[in-house]
Amino acid sequence: MTHTVVFSGTASDVGSGIASVELSLDGGATWRPTTVSGDEWSLTWEGPEELPMVSFPAQVRATDKSGFATVTAFQFSIDEVAPTGLIPVTFSAPEESHFDVITDLEINWQPPIDASGVVTTFLVVDQITDTIPGPANVVSGLTAVHSLNSNGDWYAHLSAMDEAGNANMYHFGPWHVGLNEGLSFASRLQSIVIDGFVDVANNEWRLDSEYLDDDERTYGSEVTYSPAGQQSFLTTWDANNTYLAWRGGFWSLDGELWIYMNSGSGGGTEMIRPLASAPDAVLPFDADYAIQITDPLSGTLYEYSGGWQISAEEWEFAQGSTGDTEIKLPLFGTSDVETLAFGLGDDANVWAIFPATNPLVPATSITPPTGLDAPAADGGWGSYQWDDITAVVNAADNQPLAIGLALSAESPQASQAPWGPGGTLQYVIKINNLEAEAISGQQLVLTAAPDSALIHDSIVGATCSTTNPWDCTLDPLAPGLNTITLTTHLAADLSGMESVTVVASLTDSNIPPEMATEGTVIHQVDGQPPEVDVIEPPFVGLGSNSFQGVASDGDGIGVDYVEV
Repeated sequence: MTHTVVFSGTASDVGSGIASVELSLDGGATWRPTTVSGDEWSLTWEGPEELPMVSFPAQVRATDKSGFATVTAFQFSIDEVAPTGLIPVTFSAPEESHFDVITDLEINWQPPIDASGVVTTFLVVDQITDTIPGPANVVSGLTAVHSLNSNGDWYAHLSAMDEAGNANMYHFGPWHVGLNEGLSFASRLQSIVIDGFVDVANNEWRLDSEYLDDDERTYGSEVTYSPAGQQSFLTTWDANNTYLAWRGGFWSLDGELWIYMNSGSGGGTEMIRPLASAPDAVLPFDADYAIQITDPLSGTLYEYSGGWQISAEEWEFAQGSTGDTEIKLPLFGTSDVETLAFGLGDDANVWAIFPATNPLVPATSITPPTGLDAPAADGGWGSYQWDDITAVVNAADNQPLAIGLALSAESPQASQAPWGPGGTLQYVIKINNLEAEAISGQQLVLTAAPDSALIHDSIVGATCSTTNPWDCTLDPLAPGLNTITLTTHLAADLSGMESVTVVASLTDSNIPPEMATEGTVIHQVDGQPPEVDVIEPPFVGLGSNSFQGVASDGDGIGVDYVEV
């Protein structure tokens, strides 16, 4: 019971009748009068507060009108402290997890502890934030499994109650459920929360099916406008909405985010804000919607109807403190959907773009990846394109995918010192893999000019042909710097040669054009023998004779010695 104790009972006397009923809480030293009404008596006592199941002795004394008294002893307990225990509570999936399929959530808790020794545990799993479990929610043991079987946010409510009614209460969650796997497109729902945090750890966004690409050109590049850090782009859909996410840009500092879309109904190719680097550039498709975000609180949705105008469609976006921007739009269409997104600096120059295979300046000519349509000739950019999003399993399938590789070439041998026949020349090709994973199968071509100047000795870091040009398949490129070393020697006959040039080229057309894919190394060589002349050949007679002349190697390495 609580510290407010209500004592009550009955007392009767068939002789003279009851005169008084009294209560003692100190072993009979003092007595408190109770209220008597007929045969019933009662007394309310305010005891000590916050006691954990503490017992007290008590006595009740009934006295009749003749002066006879009867004393009865009993004990009572005060308990105002809720049970402890239960925590820590663990779950088979952490709070804030996202699920695309019906999922069983396993819940485990610690034994409840109470001074009374008697505790009842209650558990409810529902879609309400603050449910109080009741008698119908009693559970036994220390574990339970509940099915998260419908769309929405789920919560777990765990409580322990003692015999006095003291209870503790814990609320957990949410777990986000958006069922879409294995369902028709019309039944799919996403659980994405537009809060400015792209939560990949808890599968809010799926890297295996919703991640499109990253753009490494902001790493140490010479782009006019370039924040620090890698940019990436994701997209997905459900029956009602389109979801987009850009990671890495802070729009109050890094300019503006622009996303142009074609929902299948067509629109216009003109940009709302022209580019400084290409004022006449146009979009590679007819866009009917566009998004502009300029800071965490300012964004505009445009639609095309004979020209660009602000749209009345409901949409939402959020940018968080980690550089994530999330966008939720109505599902404007499902067929022939196209998307182009870029970061635009305050100077109106593009510093990152998706697809990342595009050049930053759209007038730059690019070669489309194998199997993909060529970029629009009038725009110089390509886009993401999905013929039917209701059939999409992985948003990145059959889409442009940039390969972040940068090449440099050098030689440990000095380039200005002329090298003669048979001299060893090495070529060190360094390839920086800016991707997060190893890349296999990359092709490298090493071309020497003149053709006959170099003879192959060995190569490390690649498998190549052994004659000029060297067609190579590179060993898997680990993230970071990778080194390929070609060792050669100069041919015996360097006649007519003044220098030897080796050009190293990566051939993958998915490498963004601003990244270095070619490196050149030049060595001076001495391809001509020295010229020698005898000055006034002497008459050779008996005794000592002197021979004089001149010898010159011209622009070569120089005369080493002259023999007669």
